[in-house]
Amino acid sequence: MCVGFKGFKMISKNEHSFTDDNAYSKYPITELINYYEKKVNHYIRNNLQIIISLIDMYAHLLERDHITIQQFEMLQSQIRSLISVYDLHKITGYIETVNLSDLFIWFMDYFEENRLFSSSRLLFTVSCPSEIPVPIQNSQHISLFIHELFVQLYILMEKHKVMSTKILITTINPDTITITIDLNTIPAGIEPIEFPVMSLDSKESQFKINSELFQLLLEQIKGHILVDSMKSTIEIIIPFSAIQQILPISWR
Repeated sequence: MCVGFKGFKMISKNEHSFTDDNAYSKYPITELINYYEKKVNHYIRNNLQIIISLIDMYAHLLERDHITIQQFEMLQSQIRSLISVYDLHKITGYIETVNLSDLFIWFMDYFEENRLFSSSRLLFTVSCPSEIPVPIQNSQHISLFIHELFVQLYILMEKHKVMSTKILITTINPDTITITIDLNTIPAGIEPIEFPVMSLDSKESQFKINSELFQLLLEQIKGHILVDSMKSTIEIIIPFSAIQQILPISWR
């Protein structure tokens, strides 16, 4: 099982370092496995990030039409969603399911930490009274939708000068998941809320508006949107069965 440790160099709490062929016989097998598991995880995650950067570089080099731009953005979003599921799997030890709220929180932290949007005033809070399991085989599709949802929300918040947004995820009944988005600093009823955002005057956002991609992903999970400009709220209603039975839809 541990054949092939030639050239292996290991640094642990005791500063182990060795390069001989019999390294695996000198230290506990669990120590070696843990080391290589961490090393592989590090390489996988870093390589995924490198792929995103390469895609972005090629996207800027090519002469692109509207469809090509969408394809590049879709590919970047897919890889980023894969990273989210991978991170949660390593942190929580999920095997069969991922908690829906954990995916939301991962992307909330991701956008805030990486400052993908220029404004520093934006603040999200996510709450979910109960766990909502998503099968691991479907989690990447759900996380892709969540990624694009956050992109749209950031664009919306910049457009309306929103300072904070609350996201509440609930299961009103066993068959329905409701994502309630409270844009609590928009003066209620004064300015109509357009969602997904179809146009943006400000050029501050680093993301290109891709409402078609968001709408495609929403269709994929059989969701629909209710916008209440009077209350400054957006509701996204998703059948629970759709999360359990997602099939990938190719972007055309």
